[in-house]
Amino acid sequence: MIAALVAVILLVSADGPYTSIPEALAVAQPGDTILVHGGVHPALLIDKSVTIRGEAGAVIDGGGLGDVVTIDAPDVTLEGFELRRSGRVLYQEHAGVTVLQPRVTVRDNDIHDVLFGVFVKRGDHALIQGNHVTGYDYLDVHSRGDGLRAWYSVGARFIENRVERTRDVILWFSNDAVVKDNVISDGRYGLHFMYDDGMVVSGNHVHDNSVGMFLMYSSNVAVRDNLITDNSGPSGYGIGLKEVANLDVTGNVLLRNRIGVSFDTVPHGQDAFATFTGNLVAFNLAGMSFQPDTKRVELLTNSFDRNGTQIEIRGGGDLAGNVWNADRGNYWSDYVGYDADRDGIGDLAYEPQSLFESLRDEDPVLALFNFSPAALAVDFAARAVPNLRPSPKVVDAAPLTDNLAPPWFEAGRSARLPLATVTIVLLTLGVVVTRGMSRGFEAGTTRARDEDASMAMDDVSAILSARGLTKRYGDRTVLNALDLTVRRGEAVALWGGNGAGKTTAIRCIVGVVRHDGDVYVDGAHLAEEPRAVRRAIGYVPQDQQLTDLPARELLSFFGALRGVPADEVGATAILVGI
Repeated sequence: MIAALVAVILLVSADGPYTSIPEALAVAQPGDTILVHGGVHPALLIDKSVTIRGEAGAVIDGGGLGDVVTIDAPDVTLEGFELRRSGRVLYQEHAGVTVLQPRVTVRDNDIHDVLFGVFVKRGDHALIQGNHVTGYDYLDVHSRGDGLRAWYSVGARFIENRVERTRDVILWFSNDAVVKDNVISDGRYGLHFMYDDGMVVSGNHVHDNSVGMFLMYSSNVAVRDNLITDNSGPSGYGIGLKEVANLDVTGNVLLRNRIGVSFDTVPHGQDAFATFTGNLVAFNLAGMSFQPDTKRVELLTNSFDRNGTQIEIRGGGDLAGNVWNADRGNYWSDYVGYDADRDGIGDLAYEPQSLFESLRDEDPVLALFNFSPAALAVDFAARAVPNLRPSPKVVDAAPLTDNLAPPWFEAGRSARLPLATVTIVLLTLGVVVTRGMSRGFEAGTTRARDEDASMAMDDVSAILSARGLTKRYGDRTVLNALDLTVRRGEAVALWGGNGAGKTTAIRCIVGVVRHDGDVYVDGAHLAEEPRAVRRAIGYVPQDQQLTDLPARELLSFFGALRGVPADEVGATAILVGI
């Protein structure tokens, strides 16, 4: 009796003492460990409370039929295996691992070429950790299974997994779950939650899916410190919310999604609440999208930075029933007020009143004209004729003047976002065009240069010179002593990660923001001859809809809007921030 309570290790290898996992399972007692040294093993049913650990390249191959591993006992640990080739019948939910009992651990496995990855069915308190899951990526995304799925599983924990090219990571009817530090990409819904109360979702990186995260019909949910980027399907939500009550969204970063956050009946319930605090919402086509009847959402100390539209109200209206400021409101990159006492809070309220945006909210088809001359003309008319101005969508009486990204993102952005990627190129494009007496720009002269900082400002070939260009926001330096020269006939790229100061540099050069240092354009000093500089320079941001035009035609178009003769449009220098 005592011997039966002592855990033992059973070795499976080509040389024995056991040559197959089922052979070792047949004699194993609860609590034993089966150690598998190498070899390719067939699909497996685990029906005893044991630990099975793979080493030295151990593989379990499902042969393309059914589940690769089925766990039908509590207190099982499966770790260290390559698990591959499940069945492909979607309605039968063939999986790399199917969990049918509580307190199961599936850890540090490479699970690939499977329909579903890990499927936890009524597996309370499961721990799914450190696995790499890749689906049958040749299947259409809607025909794949879910990378990770929980069904009626209380207290499940999904931690530090990497999931690629599956359908969703989804939890249904699984209260008190923890979803933490996972990386999820190239799927349909990165994270999908339905009827999951008491859940914590934190530290995940969800990118390049159709939708980043969608929460539905749940309550008492915390969403914290997640990085949600480049989710751009037909809906393209970074975070989508539908009928969620008692929601806390704090410290998340939402970049380059079609819509940063979408609200649908949130908060749900008469006494329910929803709070958004300290989030960075940047470079999305729309920062946040609301139903017009949204009320009782508290949004404080968030940063809304250079979204195509900061706030969208589907069908029009305003959001007066929500809290946008207390002692401190939010940062808005399009805020045009000032901070005379330098306390970090603008002295005027933020009250966006774009007539074109209001018309577009009522009729989404008008989005075809985003950033077009027609849209600019509509807003110009509204500024000229006050009776045309709409009511502001949002009134933030204490707007912040500093863009405050969550501390974890500031500390780790260089590690979490690569220096140069296509997505960064798309989000930070800006062009400065300077016109001088010489018009020598020709196709094929584009090249990047690393200029020596000591180059003299009186270089006759220089159309643009910047020396010691510095910009500070309070105690924060965002641009530090930049030296830059662009000669006639050149195209020079500023290349760097998000937040490196590329856009700030361009805005300083064109005189949009105050700065320290000297800028010369075609011999004119920006501080002494600002009008001469502005006549000689133009700024084309990325947010316009004519990017399919060749460069010369694009410049000709904007030149015509400014009355520049066609024979003067040939640019002599171009500066691009990437």
